[in-house]
Amino acid sequence: MSKSAGLDFSSGGDVFEYNGKKAAVYDFRLPKKFTKDNMKALNRVTDAFSKLLASALCSMTREPCAVVNTGIEEKSSSAYLEQMPMNTMIGMLSYAVADSELHDSRVMFHMPPELGFVLIDIMLGGSCKRYDKDRPHTDIEVSILRYIIIKFSDILADSMESIVHGSFHYEKSETNPWLIDLKPDGEVKLIMSFDVTVKDIQSSVSVAFSAQFIEDLMSSYGSIGKDDKYEPVSPEKDGRRRAVILDALSESSIEMKAVFAETTLDMQEVMSLKEGDIIPLDKKLTDDVTIMVDDTAWFKGKLGQLSIKKAVKITDCIHDDL
Repeated sequence: MSKSAGLDFSSGGDVFEYNGKKAAVYDFRLPKKFTKDNMKALNRVTDAFSKLLASALCSMTREPCAVVNTGIEEKSSSAYLEQMPMNTMIGMLSYAVADSELHDSRVMFHMPPELGFVLIDIMLGGSCKRYDKDRPHTDIEVSILRYIIIKFSDILADSMESIVHGSFHYEKSETNPWLIDLKPDGEVKLIMSFDVTVKDIQSSVSVAFSAQFIEDLMSSYGSIGKDDKYEPVSPEKDGRRRAVILDALSESSIEMKAVFAETTLDMQEVMSLKEGDIIPLDKKLTDDVTIMVDDTAWFKGKLGQLSIKKAVKITDCIHDDL
């Protein structure tokens, strides 16, 4: 086409201007294999995986964690591997469905070194600090990351239950993307990408499925293309998810305080206070004490004494959630 047709080729890269609007280049050698309905169904999987992975990371690291689904894209195998650093961690998995034969069910789970070293540090009792290391992983480090990826793949299998009941099996580890045996460069991978934040350290993980495998999965299990809402797959899976969340919350710290009475003074009165002054309160010693949990009133109690220490006895639950 010529410029008179409305195309501006001056910007370079994969985006061009068309009649004042940005247009992405379409690669006809690797045509898109999945419709919007298919992508919508797969997005339910990635959204569920993001939530479950964030809960699992909080439980594992005892630190605030977040996982954001950044999207699904189709790439050739060679293009996917070229963007990986040399010293990285790639878990080679296979996905199995009972009484079913799926072609090319090999799955790649990629964890970059900046996230891998942080998780290793935490697993070995470290303080969750960033490590900028450009070196091969040791055998012990590979074993730890293998354990972590297996845990993450179990979570991914739970997330895929809305489509099909299956399980992942760990086959081998690879730390050099150039040593992975590829099919022809034209093979298309479906890449699920996620931004991961552990405390204040940001990184990412990605999962690569064979496009042929996903196509077989879609044709064999028709529910993947339906526009239905994602629901918990079973009470057992939902219970497991709740257990992970509660386990993470059980180790978190919250402030609890007993408030006997409150009063208001102006600044002049506060500035004139001195040692020995008495502030009268409109309460008796036998009146209730309000027990606050993170600035929310949860309980009523009574003042008392335990051995030689002052104490508060809980007498009633006042929060609506109890």
